[in-house]
Amino acid sequence: MKQPVLTLLYEGPEEYKQSIENFFFERGYLLGVGTPVYVYIAHDKNLYAWKVTYQEKAIDNFSNLSSNISLLFDELKNIFEKKTTPEYSIIYDPITNSINIQKGKNKPYIVEHKRNVYPLIINGQTKNLREGFVTVEGMTVYLGKPMEITYSENFFKDIYGIFGKYKFDGTKVFEDHLNSYFTYPETPYYIDSEKVISMHYKYEKGKLQQNQIPIIDVYKNYVFYSDGTLENIDKLWQYKFHYTPVDWFFSENLLLVSFINNNVILFDLSRRRILFEKFFKDVWGVGLTKDSIFIASDNSLIELDIKKFRTKNTYEIIKGQDFVIYNDLKFVYGNVLKPRYKGIYKIKDTYYYMDKKIKDYILSYIWNGNFYIVTKEGTWRFNK
Repeated sequence: MKQPVLTLLYEGPEEYKQSIENFFFERGYLLGVGTPVYVYIAHDKNLYAWKVTYQEKAIDNFSNLSSNISLLFDELKNIFEKKTTPEYSIIYDPITNSINIQKGKNKPYIVEHKRNVYPLIINGQTKNLREGFVTVEGMTVYLGKPMEITYSENFFKDIYGIFGKYKFDGTKVFEDHLNSYFTYPETPYYIDSEKVISMHYKYEKGKLQQNQIPIIDVYKNYVFYSDGTLENIDKLWQYKFHYTPVDWFFSENLLLVSFINNNVILFDLSRRRILFEKFFKDVWGVGLTKDSIFIASDNSLIELDIKKFRTKNTYEIIKGQDFVIYNDLKFVYGNVLKPRYKGIYKIKDTYYYMDKKIKDYILSYIWNGNFYIVTKEGTWRFNK
């Protein structure tokens, strides 16, 4: 007998999702691509609100709340009649990558194995650790197989900024192999032989000065201030945008900025002039690729041609959807760390760079073609 297949659309506390799925399996229904069924659950103290939509039926208890979740399952039984449950089901073993058929199971399931102990080799030294998340010098990995990690070339413990031969150790700036140093109050964006630049301070000509306007980014030879001022690092020229920047994206000789008034500007850094300016509704993010401008506006991701500025595509953004990804350009709804071009995003209390989990993130910057992430334990270096 062929079993009916449902597409379960569940919205509610995670703790009840498994019970809802088990209900359908026990009633003889498979879950996959089939007839949609929407189940909504809300829980507040000792009260439950729920709603079920299936084909032409839509029922809820919004005006007569329940004190027991079991009343929802009673209603589901009235909607979904009991089917003949299968005698056999598919069993998948992820260790052997094999599929078998087993009697007495009413749904496909995965063989659960005990967590194994795997060798983790860190810079030539072997540790045998139980399977799970392991943090190695600020970087978190999942130990689910024998692994080897070499971090000496890419991680600098207790160093909180690397700029060629200049480093910052949390309290002072020093040059490799020299005893000379000077104290500095915060993590820098930029260091060279003449200056140190950070959000609230600059060190120039042997003097520490507090910035009148906070610096929000340093990209190559460009310094960007929170009031919309852009200048080159030697102060040979300056350009003042009229509004406060909200999100921005540096790429080669271009700067794309969204402002607090919802204007978006594309600025040519080499010629120091505006190439494009337009108002968009509720802008919350911008991005650049070689051929396109991307503007996250309200519930849409708008793609413009970078030369003619015509709309190429409009992508719908669904509330609650975590990611909108276009090639290497990532939009994270509400969780992006600005500026977006650095590729750092946050989910709950965890920071990520691409698919890498970053522990105790402080800031990030680009220097001589490499990408640096500063954490509370030290600095990571990646190829950009």
